[in-house]
Amino acid sequence: MNIRRVQRELIERIDALDTPPRVVLLDARGVSDVSVTVMDSFAETDRRLSVRGIELWVAELPTQALARVRRGTAWATWQDAGRTHASLDAAVTAFRRDCSGGPGQAQ
Repeated sequence: MNIRRVQRELIERIDALDTPPRVVLLDARGVSDVSVTVMDSFAETDRRLSVRGIELWVAELPTQALARVRRGTAWATWQDAGRTHASLDAAVTAFRRDCSGGPGQAQ
């Protein structure tokens, strides 16, 4: 699937909601590799969601892709902000903890 199409559909669906979410969680299990285009699109999507007051979180990024994104400058910032998670369950737990005022757990 084309990353730009996914990005466009995501933004369109969020814009169609009466009440936007606080967080959009990306299940990244299907990401086999991360190209520059994917990383740029990801950063752009994050910016577009951010202006709407929405955080983009990532969970279950495969090992090969994770190794590549960790080389980028944005990943450490995301990790420090609790926006990267080893599993979907860990992300949901962190979100619930954030909603209750407790500390989150990042990957």
